Amino acid sequence: LDEPTSGLDAATASDVVNVLRELANKGRTIVCTIHQPRHDVFLQFDKVLMLCGGQEMYFGPLPKVQNYFTALGYPCPPHTYLADYLLDTIKEDRGSGSGVNAEEVTRLAKLYKDSRGDTVTEENPAIDYNPDNTDNVPSQSLQAQEMAPWLFQFWILLIRALRNIWRDPLVLASETSQYVIMAVFAGLVFLRIGTTQEDVETRSGAVFWILMDYAFLPSFAAATYYPKERHVFNRERNMRMYSTSAYWMATSFSHLPKNVILVLIHHTIMVFMFGLKHDPVPFFTLYLLSLVLTEFAHAMGLTVSALAPTFDSANTWLTLFALIMMMFAGFFVSNSNTHVFFVWAQYTSFLKFGYEAAMINEFEGRTFSCPSIPCPVGRGTLTADGVTANISQFYTGCIQPCYIPTGEVYLEQRDLTDRTIAQNIWILVGMTVIMRTMTFLALRFVHVGKS
Repeated sequence: LDEPTSGLDAATASDVVNVLRELANKGRTIVCTIHQPRHDVFLQFDKVLMLCGGQEMYFGPLPKVQNYFTALGYPCPPHTYLADYLLDTIKEDRGSGSGVNAEEVTRLAKLYKDSRGDTVTEENPAIDYNPDNTDNVPSQSLQAQEMAPWLFQFWILLIRALRNIWRDPLVLASETSQYVIMAVFAGLVFLRIGTTQEDVETRSGAVFWILMDYAFLPSFAAATYYPKERHVFNRERNMRMYSTSAYWMATSFSHLPKNVILVLIHHTIMVFMFGLKHDPVPFFTLYLLSLVLTEFAHAMGLTVSALAPTFDSANTWLTLFALIMMMFAGFFVSNSNTHVFFVWAQYTSFLKFGYEAAMINEFEGRTFSCPSIPCPVGRGTLTADGVTANISQFYTGCIQPCYIPTGEVYLEQRDLTDRTIAQNIWILVGMTVIMRTMTFLALRFVHVGKS
């Protein structure tokens, strides 16, 4: 905060600092500059940083600052306000007759710098360094300090990332609304899909729509993350506050609790409105698959955002990448009909493995009926292209022929039987690990030091 009490009367300024004091007591770290504070306001601070001409004169506990300057030969006169005494002590005299000369300012700055280097001399009697006392000024410079253990870094960064998510209720409410609205809208479009021949393609389209939601919603939400965090991340990493791997791992896992909840809400609405299988095993199998897809899409969005210099470019790259993945998912063009030049591209599409697993989960074991139609008198066979076939085994009386009597037949027609559900899920898990690794490499080597 930059001078939060400026322009306020004494009572209001005191109220503002009291609020900041309450926040600090609850575990918040508050850094602010303050202009001509009252005595009671100044005493609210735990630590004070004093600068003169850009040189650090003191940084440490407020209760010890008076003893520090007294030991250096600058005792506080009786009945003198502490803040005024400190300012007069370190203020450089620019011809007004008050303050200290430039040489003395340099000497005071050097003494304090030596104290930071753990140099104790006769000229520097104020330093009483005790490594077990956390109130003392650190003995090492910031660049020389060792970073905290990796697990501690990860835990602190994870807590910070989670707090940032929950502290932005507008964004959280927007994402939740997005998932709910898309689920309800799609549920009204695919409401209670039947099990006749005409419903086979509709059911397949409904399954593909579910996957599309999990491919686009989390990836575009993640694409905004690193461009707006990059300047903070580069600054803190350059200060050796934490490692790239700890930051990467924390940001990768911080969105998992939110995704678990949002996917469950979205999944439950669509499964019951669509009329898909809702027995426990297929319901939670599809939920697990949806969650893995969401994690891959989130990793894909983070990777693109880590590589892209701006949010606009990340959005463009992600759109192109997602459309290519959608084209080779197996819904628009079956595997057997894919041109030989693009056969390899199928295996780079995460939607291909998700679509195959979801279709097996939904269609395996399902039967499709054939509705009755008016039957001309005397007709008992079906003739097509000059060929007469006995189709009594497919229907009783005069009904439409069942070209897709079971879900297994449709899966064979669409070339969706190459792998089991478990195999497809494990492939997606492996692809997610690879994508997360690409995110780490982008953070480690791309845009380093840039903001």
